[in-house]
Amino acid sequence: MSLLPYYLATIDWIVTLAPRGSDKIVHTYVGLAIWLGAAVVLRRPLGGRLPLLMVIVAELANETADYWGRAHWQWHDTQGDLIATLFWPFVLFAAIRWLPWLTRRG
Repeated sequence: MSLLPYYLATIDWIVTLAPRGSDKIVHTYVGLAIWLGAAVVLRRPLGGRLPLLMVIVAELANETADYWGRAHWQWHDTQGDLIATLFWPFVLFAAIRWLPWLTRRG
């Protein structure tokens, strides 16, 4: 029994809940949620590499599921998904890591 059809059906349902059915908005929010959630669960700082790596792994797994589960696959759609998912976690990671005055206290 394959879980792939159930996973894809769940993803499609989630996208229908987004404004105008935009999967890019869903990718953006899920990327941020995975980044923050990984930092909390793994007890790592947001400026650490591991939470960002979790976002990358999750997005690659999602795109692999899309590739295997859909009859069609379009590179430009995959590129857009990757950018939407990774953009804000990477920007925030970079800001926290390389702009120390953002996290300085007192």
